[in-house]
Amino acid sequence: RTEPDPNLRGRERLRAGLRAYVDWVAEHPRGFRSLMNQASGFREVRERLERQRWEGIGGRLSKGLGVDPERPAVRVGLRAWQGYVESATLAWLDNRELDRDALVQMLLSAFVGVVGAIAAVDPEAAPNPPDRATA
Repeated sequence: RTEPDPNLRGRERLRAGLRAYVDWVAEHPRGFRSLMNQASGFREVRERLERQRWEGIGGRLSKGLGVDPERPAVRVGLRAWQGYVESATLAWLDNRELDRDALVQMLLSAFVGVVGAIAAVDPEAAPNPPDRATA
């Protein structure tokens, strides 16, 4: 359900995916909190969850950016953004003072910053500019 329309490109595709993600979290707040907080106590569950999230997020975003997810700067940058998305979403669930679109815009803006940071640290990774990225 969080897979955006494949006909969308760049920022709009990422925006659509983030909207679907935030909507899913809003519909399942207890489950999301439980998944984010309680899974950390069970090593096997945490490792499996991390692997699945990375395959989904890292693979999809890496492909959209046209970068190798095994490059250290790419892997660290995208995992850091993933952590930001999850933490920001948990904070948003606490009181929902921002509307959904404002939260999505914050997440999207942070992604643009991470893409720039990846390029600054590893110019050979050369992600596509965010306006052209197909993430």
